[in-house]
Amino acid sequence: RRVMQIPPEYDILFAQGGGHGQFAAVPMNLCPTGTEVASYVVNGTWSKRAVDEASKYCRPHVISSVEDDGSCAAYPSADRIKGEVDPSSAFLYVCSNETVNGLELHRLLPKLPSNVPLVVDASSDFTSKPIGWRESNVGVLFACASKNIGHPGVTLVVVRKDLLGRANPFTPGFLNYETNILADNVWNTIPTFNVDVVGIMMGWILDNGGVDAMERMSVAKSERMYDAIDDSGGFYVTPVNRESGYRSRMNVPFRVADGDEALTDLFLVECWERGIVGLRTITPFGKSMNLRASLYHGVSYEEVMVLTGFMREFAARHSVPKAQAEVPEGIGASMINKGMGMNKSIAEHGSPPLFDGSPESSSDNLFELSMSPMGCMDLCVVRFDKELGMLHNAIKPKAPYNVHYNVPLGSSPDNVADPSFTLPKNFKVNQYARVSDDMFVRPVGRDSPPPSLR
Repeated sequence: RRVMQIPPEYDILFAQGGGHGQFAAVPMNLCPTGTEVASYVVNGTWSKRAVDEASKYCRPHVISSVEDDGSCAAYPSADRIKGEVDPSSAFLYVCSNETVNGLELHRLLPKLPSNVPLVVDASSDFTSKPIGWRESNVGVLFACASKNIGHPGVTLVVVRKDLLGRANPFTPGFLNYETNILADNVWNTIPTFNVDVVGIMMGWILDNGGVDAMERMSVAKSERMYDAIDDSGGFYVTPVNRESGYRSRMNVPFRVADGDEALTDLFLVECWERGIVGLRTITPFGKSMNLRASLYHGVSYEEVMVLTGFMREFAARHSVPKAQAEVPEGIGASMINKGMGMNKSIAEHGSPPLFDGSPESSSDNLFELSMSPMGCMDLCVVRFDKELGMLHNAIKPKAPYNVHYNVPLGSSPDNVADPSFTLPKNFKVNQYARVSDDMFVRPVGRDSPPPSLR
């Protein structure tokens, strides 16, 4: 409530079932007979799934910006929404950030003349910008924890009190907002660990300047990504135009060399070799032609610099006719390094590789940090300087480079601040963490990227 300045006329719940659970819970709680009309703005993957689920519990009226080919690169305009919303609607539904499509409403819609309450799926952008609760007539807002506010398995629900008591009688108890509020949110046992993590994240946000500071950081990170794409001369492209005003600050979709599969695979392998992962993930929607960089709070500005720096380097090496850029099918990571002449290209373009093959150190104040959840890249050595209170990436480049890249404690809640643990890359220790040194066992290494990478 403090972080997001939630007014007193709203109740806060912690629920289970994720976003899909709320796709059902919203119409169940706001449409008592199941015959009520509800207006849905459809502008991407998640809002479409919300409509599909809601059609079981209400009569959706759709305002869509999806093209005939299934693509979507903008929201319907505010004027169009105001003109097309059914004034008898039980609510107007909008997804404020479409992760797959890279579309974001940086501010919610203003209050409609018809006074229809706004329902917001803010799963992927909650706490990244202020919410005008009263100005936008927000009735219900929900957010899955796993993007910006905590650990997967819990969903935050904010519901205005005057909307309680309308639930369809067939609404299951654990999805019924009023039932859970009257029971002080313990009608059934909520995932207490996950809720505790949300509290830790809220503390981190407050300690780092609050939601306004989070927005400034999100703007800075996303602008750096979009600049790297827009300045690439077409080597990288994103489906959302700058002029639209809807480019997501949370998720940046982009293609490499107009979707060239060989270069895209090479790009992912070289990213993996640098400890950059997650640009192509397994989803229920199949393999997208776009890669996607997600810039949630857990990704620091310094890490975005590493990615965009590599993107510029890769584009400089491969902005050549397609026939010259193709990579033989099945080529391995080690062969790619040799076959593409990586060291030669690096020498020519003046950008050394980020990591050496293995760190060497005899100093007591150095510790190894695995660069992959599976321990496949022990390539980074981190030096903790107690006097300065900052972290330095003491990376030993390949010869002839003999320099160190110093990175201060950065803008992410998971920057390492305790050198006493050797952990998987995606688990970093800081003042908010509650771990012990016997919680993790060093995982088995890999010599090549996992098959799912490509």
